[in-house]
Amino acid sequence: MSTAKALVVIVWLLLFSCFFVATNSTVSLLGRLGFWLLATIHIVECAVFLPRLSGAPGPLLGHLLRTLVFGFLHLREVPAPTTERAPPS
Repeated sequence: MSTAKALVVIVWLLLFSCFFVATNSTVSLLGRLGFWLLATIHIVECAVFLPRLSGAPGPLLGHLLRTLVFGFLHLREVPAPTTERAPPS
């Protein structure tokens, strides 16, 4: 795992931990907002790049889960789908 991906996992864990602290603190509210914002952005990335992910080798569910966690860091590693043309008849 690259350093950037490790940092993303740490950010996810920090934001998720805000759900387990007092709800009246500013840090908790900002952490929860950050969690939902990051989750929403990554869900939109999954929707936008679904054709590219479905055309990539490997299971689609695995690509979707990695995109939900790592976002564009995973998308950089996914090869762009190639469009093969039928030979002229």
